[in-house]
Amino acid sequence: MTRPDGGLPFALPLTVAQATAPWWQGADRSESSLQITAVTAAAAWRVAAHDPAVAAHPWLARASAYCLEAISSLKERPHAYVLAFAVRFLDTQPSASDLLDRLGAFVPPDGEMHVEGGTEHEMLSPLDFSPAPGLPSRRLFTAEAVSADLDRLESLQREDGGWTVDYATISQAGALDWRGAVTVDALRILRDNGRLGQTPGRGA
Repeated sequence: MTRPDGGLPFALPLTVAQATAPWWQGADRSESSLQITAVTAAAAWRVAAHDPAVAAHPWLARASAYCLEAISSLKERPHAYVLAFAVRFLDTQPSASDLLDRLGAFVPPDGEMHVEGGTEHEMLSPLDFSPAPGLPSRRLFTAEAVSADLDRLESLQREDGGWTVDYATISQAGALDWRGAVTVDALRILRDNGRLGQTPGRGA
C-alpha cells in the first residue's frame, strides 16, 4: 500500500463500488496523498507515545519524512482537509515549528475554511485544526476563536444526546453510521477543553 516515496495513496482499490462515495471511487492511486498520509501518521505518532515498537517502526519514519517534504513543498493554500491534517501531523513533530508557522499563513484569521467539493455550507473550524489545548497548533488561533468554536460545538448536540455529521455524505445510512464517531469526537473535544461539564444534559 505504501508508495516508494513513503506516502499512502488517497484510497485503496475498491472491491465494491456500489454506494461508495465518489471521492473514493475516483481516487488517484498512482500518487501519494498528503491528506491520507498525514492523518495516518499523526494517529501512529499518538500511539507511538505509548508503544516503543510503533515509535521505532520504519514505516512511521518513512511516512513522516514524506509528510515533512510534502508540506515543505506547499506553495499555496491546499484543500481544507489537506491543510487540517497537515497541521495535526505537525503537532506530533516538535522540531517542525517553522513548518507549522508556514501552514498558519494559509489558515484564515477566524479559522473557518469552506470545504471545496463538500456541501454548500460545509466548513472546517479551529477545533478541526487544533482540537485540544496545549497543542503547538493552538497558537494559530485566538482564544476568542477557540471559545466561539466550542460554543458552536456545544450548540450542535441533538435532543438524543448525540451529534450529526455536517459534511458531505452519499446516503442516510452513511450519515447514521458516522454519528457514533462524530459524537465520541465531540465529547472528547469538549472534555479536553474543560467544557464537558457545561454541556446541557440531554441524554448524553
